[in-house]
Amino acid sequence: MQLCDAMRAENWYPRGLFRSGSPTTPGRRGTPMGFKSATIEGCERSEVAIFAMQVRLKEPTDQAWVESVLRRCWGGSDIVVRGCVYKAADLPALIAGTQEGLCTFAIESDGMSAELVTINALVPAKGIGTALIGALVSRLAANGVRSLSVSTTNDNVNALGFYQRRGFRIVAVLPGAVDQARKIKPSIPLVGYRGIELHDALVLTLTIPKSQ
Repeated sequence: MQLCDAMRAENWYPRGLFRSGSPTTPGRRGTPMGFKSATIEGCERSEVAIFAMQVRLKEPTDQAWVESVLRRCWGGSDIVVRGCVYKAADLPALIAGTQEGLCTFAIESDGMSAELVTINALVPAKGIGTALIGALVSRLAANGVRSLSVSTTNDNVNALGFYQRRGFRIVAVLPGAVDQARKIKPSIPLVGYRGIELHDALVLTLTIPKSQ
């Protein structure tokens, strides 16, 4: 499960995390609810403007910054997702604005599904989280990926709202998943938002329409 779409202790993550602008009305046919239409060209320097926010692929010169964000917001590069450990610093990533937001993701071996491993909006109230999700969905659709999954923890009501407003549906509740992940990554906090003990994970999935 994705430990910390916001690392739980408040000094572990930016307060702007998941505080995105309100969704817009749906775009053209085939565009997920909450996203403006976006096209990502099939090249290494692909960029897309969503909500006036530029989103681009990670480049080698971004690596040190990516690693610093992961240390600050996630306690390191190792991210436990439903029993699997992702080295987030080594994954493909999208960067919003002038290093104002970051998401890392993995396309699964079937080529049809992907995992959103981390996402961080480092500047509040600019629609950065929404821009990152929209750009990622567009990129995945162009590559034939049909679903995007993300996991969050039982305390993270803000993240649940964020994802559901953008078309994700809850597909599984995993009791004790955080407890199991803590055996792999002992730095995972025991207590999260509003003093809620961290034990369980929720999995959400977005169905991605075929690229038009």
